[in-house]
Amino acid sequence: MAATPLHDPSVAVLLVKPKNLPIADQTLEVTDIEDVAGKPLRITYMNGKSYPKARHDVQLLTEAKSEPLPHSTHLHHAAWRARISAPTTILRFAGPEGDWLRPVLDDGTHLRAVPQSEIITVIDAELPAETHAVLDYWRNIVSSIPEKDNFLARPFERLDVIDRRSVLAHYLRRGMIRRALTSLTDPNVKALARPVIYPFRLNISQRDAIHTALTHTISVIQGPPGTGKTETILNVIANLVREPGVTVGVVSSNNSAVENVAAKLDKIHLRHLIAEVGKSDNRKEFYRTIKERRAERESFFAKTRNARAAELRAREHDEDTRRSATDQEIADLDKQLLKLHYLKRKQARLSRQLEDLRVEKRHFDEHLARHEIPAPDRVPLLWKSSRRILTLLAEGALAPARERRIARITWWLRQYLLHGVVRPLSPEDTEAALQLQATYYDRRIAELEAAVERATRRLTDKRFTHLNEEIKDRSMTRFAEDLADRFEGTPLGDLPRFDDGALTSGLLAEFPVVLSTCHSLNGSLPDGVMLDYIIIDEASQVDLPTAALAMARCRRLVVVGDEKQLPPIPDEEAAQALTAPTPDVDYLTHSILTSVTARYDNEQLPETTLREHYRCHPMIIEYCNRQFYEGELISIVSDDDGSSGPSPAIPPMRVHRDPLGNHMRAIRGRGAMSQRQADIILEDVLPGLVPHVQPNDIGIIAAFRLQAETVGHTVGDMDTDTVHKYQGREKQAVVFTTVLDSTRQAKFRKKHADSPELINVAVSRAERHLALLIDADGLPYTKYLRDLQRYIEYRDPDAVTQSGIVSAFDLLYHDYSDRLRELERRLVRRSRFKSENIIWTLLQDILTEEPFRHLAFHHEVLVAALLSGDEPLNSAQREYVEHRARVDFVVYNRVSNRNILAIEVDGFEYHANNPKQQARDKLKNEILDMTPLGRPVRLLTQQVVTTDTLREVLVRALERAE
Repeated sequence: MAATPLHDPSVAVLLVKPKNLPIADQTLEVTDIEDVAGKPLRITYMNGKSYPKARHDVQLLTEAKSEPLPHSTHLHHAAWRARISAPTTILRFAGPEGDWLRPVLDDGTHLRAVPQSEIITVIDAELPAETHAVLDYWRNIVSSIPEKDNFLARPFERLDVIDRRSVLAHYLRRGMIRRALTSLTDPNVKALARPVIYPFRLNISQRDAIHTALTHTISVIQGPPGTGKTETILNVIANLVREPGVTVGVVSSNNSAVENVAAKLDKIHLRHLIAEVGKSDNRKEFYRTIKERRAERESFFAKTRNARAAELRAREHDEDTRRSATDQEIADLDKQLLKLHYLKRKQARLSRQLEDLRVEKRHFDEHLARHEIPAPDRVPLLWKSSRRILTLLAEGALAPARERRIARITWWLRQYLLHGVVRPLSPEDTEAALQLQATYYDRRIAELEAAVERATRRLTDKRFTHLNEEIKDRSMTRFAEDLADRFEGTPLGDLPRFDDGALTSGLLAEFPVVLSTCHSLNGSLPDGVMLDYIIIDEASQVDLPTAALAMARCRRLVVVGDEKQLPPIPDEEAAQALTAPTPDVDYLTHSILTSVTARYDNEQLPETTLREHYRCHPMIIEYCNRQFYEGELISIVSDDDGSSGPSPAIPPMRVHRDPLGNHMRAIRGRGAMSQRQADIILEDVLPGLVPHVQPNDIGIIAAFRLQAETVGHTVGDMDTDTVHKYQGREKQAVVFTTVLDSTRQAKFRKKHADSPELINVAVSRAERHLALLIDADGLPYTKYLRDLQRYIEYRDPDAVTQSGIVSAFDLLYHDYSDRLRELERRLVRRSRFKSENIIWTLLQDILTEEPFRHLAFHHEVLVAALLSGDEPLNSAQREYVEHRARVDFVVYNRVSNRNILAIEVDGFEYHANNPKQQARDKLKNEILDMTPLGRPVRLLTQQVVTTDTLREVLVRALERAE
């Protein structure tokens, strides 16, 4: 061995196994090997140190073959740090357990040799020019996004090579979506060779979605609100990771969208499957808890092994027979449940029809109460089915006119033969027609009640609830056993530091479910590694450049979302000068969900819509169902055999109208707000909810960010956010503040606040109760908000209330509450500003009351008159005072002549929308803070100001003065 040319890496690979580490190439580090018969080898390294090594820990490979690396092939290995690409020569050394490859760069540099089995090979897709145009279009957009908001720039730099096996290459080529005929890991095994398991909730549409996702390269799951998207994703994950070696990622545009997946896996003790590598905090927590997860895995598998042994003893089967029996039980349960789920659908549809008919009848009865309708005698039809009554009503509408005598006789004869005696129910007799309609409602409601009862009884008899639980239990047992088989003997990966960044291949084998944001995924995986599947959750909010980063790292793709929910918010400036190569890749108009559905025709794209809805009260989701989903959703109140639960303690939906007046305010560049609606939430809405709903189960959502901030400041510690931020979340009670009023400015903003996607998301966040805040006129210029208000009013006429929170400043509006008529009549006319005249009048009234009789006020007081002259004013403050700055009102003690309170009346437009005035207001506050009078009380015209407001201000001022 000593005669071997050790220093020439082009002809030899010296493999040495360090203690507790795998064997590795040390050709470039060793200077000499001393080989003495009967003794261990002594290896000397470049640093001059030498160590003894057992002969079986050292190998020398000298059989080398040289081959060029094809220009489209790229190699990855952690030992090389960077990707290896052409022009590079590969030296192949034959070893006893497989070949070792050493790259030689074009400058002659020899890199460390590594086992071929550990190398990740990426073959460039070599996309045609038109697909490169798509990537260039997205790159130009990404490069134009401001640096402080740009999370995509660095990941996009690494997207210069597209693996031809990736979904991104498939998507860009518009490749044919094919049904998968073989498994992911073994082309000799048919796909879905084993029965599909369902460890999580299951229904008809979820079942279809699971099978489609497991058998296609690309599939779409349309998941309207509350239809069990997460359970569907979890069932897909369970069927994938039970297969040895299969990996799956769940990604979205933000971390919160995938946290639900992590929480539900953690709940059933499967945290040991997942690696959360999105935001920095998640990654730190994952790396910190790797040892804990390994312990949890061992505990989980120990329970699985014990349960399996107990079942083998109980059944007296061998392992293969027992597994086959479990698989057959799952398949049989699946077959039974499929029929019962169709019956459950029928029960839900009948229940919805029954509720709709009861509402119709209530309105019809109110109409009928205005007529005195005698009951017709001797009409057998009134005792027949609702269908027969409806038929007569329809035929009565088509009866011939009186002057067509022969045709009319023929019509009467036909009705007699079909229905019996019908003369008392003449088609010209309106009262008789109303009686028929009333009878129809009674008959049809009774029929539907009987049908619902029959379906419920059958579901109970067939043990629907029990079978649902049984298939989940059997599936979970099978799932746990498959996982135990998969991880049996799997070597534990090394424990990297958090700073090391990407998962190692070993960790990925241990934790095959990767949770991440789309833009973080690329940096969280080893170079060149692709996941077998990626599931993009909340895909309607994922823009195309962001989605491309995830699609580049997977072989198959499941897109889960709802195109009728909120789309991503694009950076319009970044794309304004660019034109999309094709409409279906347009960054401004498409999410990944809508792009995939636009890029592939309906016949080719495997797409499933989840239809069974579980989350919301039926009245709440029925609005979304009618308005956005064409009646396709089926409201399932629960998975049990019954059709309804207990009556809610609060009504499902309410409308709270503003008092008369225009209460919306807009700040340039910041959006719109309504302080009045914030006050209504605090004083009217929350007091009615808190007795029935825990505060942390109440969500307050706003169409505008500025309103969310305004409400947050007003109500304090409540969960308040925009509708966009609430997508993917839900609360038992939701308060939706729309902000809009009837001004021209509000109508300009309706495109945002009245968008169908925003209204759909807002309404469907509420599980038990939705409170809708709108203006006094009901927003007649809107479509979806107006329809929502009318829907609630039709379902429950008592659900609409108008707030009594009135401010004296409402006199500034064209319309205002009748309670302000007297104040308007007495209003003084001392100032050119009506807002100041309002405060003048209120102060006059209050200062005649006993506690305040010794007080008086001045109007338009110079700030200079309030200073002693000793105040340390800076140049800006002094200049402001010299420009005759004034205070609107100063209240003083007319006995002692001591000033006790300064009042400023701030109009919203003049102050909030005027940066220069805001600067002057700040100066005035600073100056008066130096005086005994103190900072002025600022009365904002958008706030509720009444005599009580001023009384409280005066009481506090007097207490401070004392």
